[in-house]
This record gives sequence, C-alpha cells and structure tokens, in this order.
Amino acid sequence: MLVTALEREREHVREEGRKEGRKEGELIGEIRRTQQILKQPVSTTKELAQKNLNDLKQMLQQLEIDAAEKGIDKGELIGEIRATQRFLKQQVMPVEELAQKQMQELKGLLQKLDIELATFN
Repeated sequence: MLVTALEREREHVREEGRKEGRKEGELIGEIRRTQQILKQPVSTTKELAQKNLNDLKQMLQQLEIDAAEKGIDKGELIGEIRATQRFLKQQVMPVEELAQKQMQELKGLLQKLDIELATFN
C-alpha cells in the first residue's frame, strides 16, 4: 500500500513536469514565431529553454504589445495615405492592398503624397 501511494505521487510529479515542459515548448514556439513576424532577431530555442515559465510568459506579453503597437502605427499610416489620396482626388487604395505593404513602402508612399499635397492648388 505504501509503495502504491509513493508510485502514484511519483507519476503525478512526472505528469506535472510533462505539462510544464509542453507549456514551455508552446511558449518558446510562440515567442520565436512572433519575433519572426515582427522582423526582430529570433532567439534560439536553447536561449529560451534556459528561461523559467514566468520569464517566457512576460517575454511573450511584451512581444504581443510590440505587435499591437506596430499594428497601430501601420493603421495610422494607412489612414493618412487614404485621407491624402481622397483630398488630392486620387483613386483611394484599398485597405487590404495597403496592409500587405511593408512599413517602409507605406512611409515612401506617404512622402510622395505629401510632396503632391505641398504643390496642390
């Protein structure tokens, strides 16, 4: 009876360890993918595996904040481009088309529109 209770406890501890390991693996995958999407340097799996679960969660939360901020910045640029095109009585590019462009490309487009706006009568 004592051996059985000890074996159950060991199995319980192993199962908890497996769950935590899976969770860490999922977080590591999410962190690496989010870094790729944000075009940030991608941490190695080995680097991330050395961090504890709370550090990984905090890192992912910060990346999610960075992603949201980047989305807001991109949305603002898209809005400015479309408003300027309307003011200049140009064909307004669809949001979907603009959203596929890189930030640098959007900034360049807005700069061109600003030049046109400066000479607009």
